[in-house]
Amino acid sequence: MPTPFTIRAVRRARAAIGLLIAATVVLASPSSSVGQTSSRIRHRLNVAPFDPINPRGPYLGQRPPGTIPEVFAPGFISSAEEEYAICFSMDGSEIYFSRYTETDDSNTLWVTRQTAGTWAVPIKAEFTGPYFNIEAFITRDNARMYFISLRGGGATLQLWTMSRAAGGWSVPTRLAQPFSNNIKMYPTVATNGNLYFTEVVNDLGRFYMARNNGGTFATPLPLSPTINAFGSMDHAFVGPDESYLVFDAAPNAPANRDKNIYVSFKGNAGDWLTPQPLTSNVNATAREYCPTISPDGKYLFFARRNGEKDDIWWVDARVVFDLRPAS
Repeated sequence: MPTPFTIRAVRRARAAIGLLIAATVVLASPSSSVGQTSSRIRHRLNVAPFDPINPRGPYLGQRPPGTIPEVFAPGFISSAEEEYAICFSMDGSEIYFSRYTETDDSNTLWVTRQTAGTWAVPIKAEFTGPYFNIEAFITRDNARMYFISLRGGGATLQLWTMSRAAGGWSVPTRLAQPFSNNIKMYPTVATNGNLYFTEVVNDLGRFYMARNNGGTFATPLPLSPTINAFGSMDHAFVGPDESYLVFDAAPNAPANRDKNIYVSFKGNAGDWLTPQPLTSNVNATAREYCPTISPDGKYLFFARRNGEKDDIWWVDARVVFDLRPAS
């Protein structure tokens, strides 16, 4: 019977052979691909595989993706349930996401927190209670959260907010006047405090912006027809400086759940330019939605229908920013 020492020696030998084969492939590759392939090999050597039992470090210790999307945190955040609409705190210590649980037919916000480098098993966010709560966004100063909820006896999804408090968050309050009672979705906030969201009328979503006037909001106004001309639109993420908007839409379709992701950049005159679809690597199925850019600007996160369920995916943000027009 082989000893543990022998087994370890065989494993090390197999690993060495694998690296030798990989190096041989690199040397035999066309010169245009050698740099990319060798970089990928070095990257895999320096980053341990994702550990869903004990995730540690930035982005739960996962190897960052390239321009081909990958499922985010499989077995930890992306689970047997349905996940969508991920949100990161600006200090990197919290991750919130929306989850649909079939057993009790609920849509709720879940959170995982990092303590001493280790991420805790996700739990329902403490403030959710029995309510329908989804699509959270934490402001760039890390001081306030906005989310969508049916709490308070409301008949339609509305915007709610709360501020950081000792040991957690304050009691949620609804954004009432000057906001309408129409269905609201997917709030995001620029660094200057301007609030962007979706308003739904007659099953069609349109994007609005409420300007921040020193802590209060002006009456929300629809974005330009350049963007609000799609057949069906749901979720828009605004860049910190309001220079771009990433959103999902179905250009010529009625309201439905099958959408792809687009980006619009601000032109030199401050107007929104014609939206462009993201690469087919991202828009690979009939349903990609709820896009967001990580606080460090490095990664695009989005939800995708994966077979019979939805998961959260991530990809290098170059798939967005490489589409920015030349000045």
